[in-house]
Amino acid sequence: MADEGDRKLWAAIAWGLGLLGLILVLVTDKKSDKELKFYGVQSTLLGVGLFVLNIALGIASLIIGVIPVIGGILSVLFGLVTLVIFPVYGLVWLYGLWKAYTLEHFSLPVLGKLAEDFSGKL
Repeated sequence: MADEGDRKLWAAIAWGLGLLGLILVLVTDKKSDKELKFYGVQSTLLGVGLFVLNIALGIASLIIGVIPVIGGILSVLFGLVTLVIFPVYGLVWLYGLWKAYTLEHFSLPVLGKLAEDFSGKL
């Protein structure tokens, strides 16, 4: 029973801390656990994807913002999209954290397959 509690904690660490959680899993004796590596990789990919999307929206907003009238409107729309993305990310992160802690396999639609492929190579 203690082993299951230990796995639950490590799964939550791997998902909750993203890249840092993945590194912790890989440098400990937990590196042979494929599910823990999967959670760490998937969480890292989700965080990196959000970071890239945020940068892309910021750059697009700056570029489009110089167009008179319509540029300002589109920049505001990009800002609103960003305001929607972050709470959705937070909900997905919390849901993934719960699924990891309960040791239920949770695979995101696109990132899950990439995470499975990549975590199998670690």
